[in-house]
Parts: sequence; C-alpha cells; structure tokens
Amino acid sequence: MRTPDGLATAHAHGRTGGRPPALDAAKPAAARARQERGESITAIAKHLGVGRFTLYRVLEEQDRPAAATTKQPAPAPMPSKAEDEACDAATYAARMTSAA
Repeated sequence: MRTPDGLATAHAHGRTGGRPPALDAAKPAAARARQERGESITAIAKHLGVGRFTLYRVLEEQDRPAAATTKQPAPAPMPSKAEDEACDAATYAARMTSAA
C-alpha cells in the first residue's frame, strides 16, 4: 500500500512522473516552419537535439485532429457477487439436469 499512497501524494502536489517531453511547446511550431522552408527533417532534428523519429511523431501529432484522440467508452460494470453466484448456480443446475 505504500506505492499507491506515495503516487497519490505526488499527484496531489502536481507531480505526475514519467519522462519529460523531448520538445517544449514552441519547438514543434519552429520545426514546422523550417520544414516548410525546405529544410530536411534530419537537419531540423539535429538542430533541436532530438531524433528524427521523435520529430516525425511530434509533427504528426500536431496534424492529427483533436477528435482522433477521444477516449474509448467505459466498459460495462461487473455483476455483483449475488448476481454472479445466481448465474453460477443456474449454470450448474442446467448442466446437472442435461447430464442425467
């Protein structure tokens, strides 16, 4: 229980953990402008100090519409213990009557 408590405390203080982003908010726009001027992705990535794939991914995320990042609907709730036991009893009874 120590780990969840520590994560909850850190989250309450605004610390979420994980690796920091490779590019801050201003760099993708600058990279896009350089790309539109005809500069290669390799040269832009080298100038910014990131890998080519990172730059491709960040630029692709900018191009993706916001609707494409919507969350999936929540799964159906699990049955209660009483409903689960009733289903198990009915299944057991049906198997016993068909086996006889």
